[in-house]
Amino acid sequence: MRLAILSDIHYMSAPPAKPFARRGEYGDTFLLRAVHRFNRFIKPDAVLVAGDLLHDPNDPAAEGLLEELKKTLNILTVPYLVIPGNHDPAHELFYKVFADHKEPLDVGKFRILPFADPETPINNACRLPEDFDRMRQARENWAGELIALQHVPVGPADNHPCEYNFDNADAVLEAMKKYDFKLCISGHEHAGLPTREWNGITLVTAPGLCESPFSYLILDIDEAGAVTVTRENLAMEPALRLEDHHVHTTFAYCNENLALHKTRELGKLFGLSRIVYTEHSSHLLFTKDECVQKLPFYIGTSAANPSSNRTPDYFTEQQEIEKSFEMTGSELDYDQYGRPVVHPADRAKLQFCNGAIHAMDSLCPGGDLSKMNEEFMALNEAILRDGVQALAHPFRIFSFNSSKVKYPAPAELFEPLADLLKKYDTAAEINFHCNQPDEEFFALCLQKGVKISLGSDTHNLYEVGEFYPHVKFLDKIAPGWRSDPQEIMLQA
Repeated sequence: MRLAILSDIHYMSAPPAKPFARRGEYGDTFLLRAVHRFNRFIKPDAVLVAGDLLHDPNDPAAEGLLEELKKTLNILTVPYLVIPGNHDPAHELFYKVFADHKEPLDVGKFRILPFADPETPINNACRLPEDFDRMRQARENWAGELIALQHVPVGPADNHPCEYNFDNADAVLEAMKKYDFKLCISGHEHAGLPTREWNGITLVTAPGLCESPFSYLILDIDEAGAVTVTRENLAMEPALRLEDHHVHTTFAYCNENLALHKTRELGKLFGLSRIVYTEHSSHLLFTKDECVQKLPFYIGTSAANPSSNRTPDYFTEQQEIEKSFEMTGSELDYDQYGRPVVHPADRAKLQFCNGAIHAMDSLCPGGDLSKMNEEFMALNEAILRDGVQALAHPFRIFSFNSSKVKYPAPAELFEPLADLLKKYDTAAEINFHCNQPDEEFFALCLQKGVKISLGSDTHNLYEVGEFYPHVKFLDKIAPGWRSDPQEIMLQA
């Protein structure tokens, strides 16, 4: 079984008045990033949230904040279990939103028993007699493995590497031993604690999601009952100095909740060394309806209505960026003749350009594959000849998630396109947005000396610098790349 463990989100309705290690004002964003990562890449059997979802239990907006977090948790494709912590509102309000803690979660042969132990002085806890009785009952009617989930870490009173504990810790541990619990999971200690064993019980304490580097735990339990605990971070390793070359703005018609100052702050919190804003050039020149109809592809820049031109507004907003960390660019669209959908004077102001195919005339149900391949290569050569720094999501046009027409990426074009990228000294972008990059193609690119560009294709704040899959991808196709990332990475 695989479990994902989150704790101490400390979601706040507003940023703190003074600098604070807990970045709870982004608690909803951190949780959303984790949930999408779990669903697509980590695929746990269940997700456990070990309390302190909110920072201020007396916040007038507490119920609404809990509802927001629940809405995000409901995106999970697996069961989840939530318990309150000492920073959460009174149980009456908490359980108005989340299910009562007395109900266990059964996953395969594992039963996870949640506890909402009352707080005692100095942020400790105490287990009540009725909860000891729940431990007994859980064993009496369950032949499988038992797991305890509580907020405060529990350990032997005379040997506990944490300032927090249960006032009756030894009694709690003895009850776990008596009723044969195999795993004890807690939160509360934001730094997390080393995994320990006590009389056959594995004691696990999850770090706080609210503090850098915004961590969670993955627990893998094998058939013999051995537990492997892996700590992962939402933030990237700063030492890698990763740059995000594909970030959208409020000007994207596909923007969900972006705001320039929040994008900047999250980019820094998530360990990036640079952000490049690459707004769709067609979105700046055409209306939303015209873009949905793919008119920019068919009629090109010259036919754009001047009254729809938002490019000056885009450049005005970009004056607010922090130039040591952010750059102004564009994701250039191209018409059916391979011409960039951007006015030359505006193109000259851009510091960075991705080029991308977003439409092909030959791509249709039952279409001629040879014509698709021919059009694909012709458009790509036009894009690369135009001098973009990176080719965005190179083969996504064939299998775009929201497209009604899907074809596998034509493997016979991997080498020809890699050769073109090398010829025009253009980077290949690794991009997981509605897309699954092809290992074979990018391995070929690296073999030929083509640089790699990393793009989150951010449309929502949780996606800023979300390079978890990119890093795993590179680990697989280019072992050792971490020792010298700049050797293979494009620098904006």
